[in-house]
Amino acid sequence: MGATIVLSQTNDHSLWSTLLPGRSLHNAQDLKQAFLYQINNPNIDSYIIDIDISFEKLLEMISYIHYLNGLVHVYIHINHLLGDITKNVSQLHVLEDVGELPRLLKDIPPDHRQYNRGHWPIQCEYWFPSQPDLRYEGMILSLSSGGCFIQTKDIHRDQVISMYVLFKDFRFLVEGRVLRRNSDTDQSSGIAVEFENVTPQTLKYIDEIINKKILSHLLVLLGEKEGDSEDS
Repeated sequence: MGATIVLSQTNDHSLWSTLLPGRSLHNAQDLKQAFLYQINNPNIDSYIIDIDISFEKLLEMISYIHYLNGLVHVYIHINHLLGDITKNVSQLHVLEDVGELPRLLKDIPPDHRQYNRGHWPIQCEYWFPSQPDLRYEGMILSLSSGGCFIQTKDIHRDQVISMYVLFKDFRFLVEGRVLRRNSDTDQSSGIAVEFENVTPQTLKYIDEIINKKILSHLLVLLGEKEGDSEDS
């Protein structure tokens, strides 16, 4: 079963515990607390927004949540929403009745992604088992513990690759399987790779790199917003 973050200014979420028995609930009083918990618990599949908030601020909040995981669902009771809903937003559910929650949460696919994913260019070097001496270079545009997307023009039909991920002044080796090849001529051309045979130590290493990157980015964004509020 998935897990839910309840964003509330109180520590009392007895209503949600009664309504959602058996579901793991974590209370957060602000976004920083919520993000720290979500980063370390990527099985989070939903948020319950239990505070009054404008629709514009809610959209901004969802953009941060989806920076971590674009598949997370966000639920808010209409009485908490200030102002009009100006557009439809993916994964946002505005509830007329909180009694709808148990059914809606059950509808979340069980294969919900359970990896944090960082988005930033990282250089890599990869090769195919059939030609170990022939090396190719690419840029990793998206990285998670489960795999990555490599921007490269060297598209091949081989399904298994080995690769060095180059990060700052060090590198680590991973193996993977090509799940998808994009043969477009634009910048999205490349291969989607699922990691295989990754040691627990390497997985932990990847997670640390991703989580530090994600957290630093989110805290910078939140800090800028707080600074803007203080200046206004």
